[in-house]
Amino acid sequence: MVIEQDSSPPAVDGEGQQQEQQPQQRRHKIPVPTNYRSASKILRLVVEERRNVKSLVLEDKHLRKGKGLAMMDLILVNLTQIKDLVRRTELLEKEPRLNPWLATVLVAELIFGRKELTGDSLPVQCVRRYREALQEALTTSEVAPAKQLDFKGTRVAFRLS
Repeated sequence: MVIEQDSSPPAVDGEGQQQEQQPQQRRHKIPVPTNYRSASKILRLVVEERRNVKSLVLEDKHLRKGKGLAMMDLILVNLTQIKDLVRRTELLEKEPRLNPWLATVLVAELIFGRKELTGDSLPVQCVRRYREALQEALTTSEVAPAKQLDFKGTRVAFRLS
């Protein structure tokens, strides 16, 4: 690996002393966390190709099965609201390099999921910057929130007569 050094003369401070310059280091790209990347691929296949969520999550080598199914359920239940939030905040117009499927996953995790994003990759930082705008758009949203059914404590009484 060759690092090009600046050919400019050394910097001189006010007293005529030369200051040492550090060689400019390259910033390495921080990868998107695997669970977000895998979830965005699965979401694209589910929406565009109408494939089965459960089979895609179970086939994926990198996504944890329980977390993956829970995340995909959260995204698909709130998909209309997420699309409305992205449209209202103009996230994809202001950030054209952001993958729309990855943005959907990140917004779902930030607004409806854990309320925080892991990692410091560029897409994660980009969506974090829009946190307040997304929260504000959620409060003024006209799209009705999805109703999740919870069957945990439900009892069904049967009459055997």
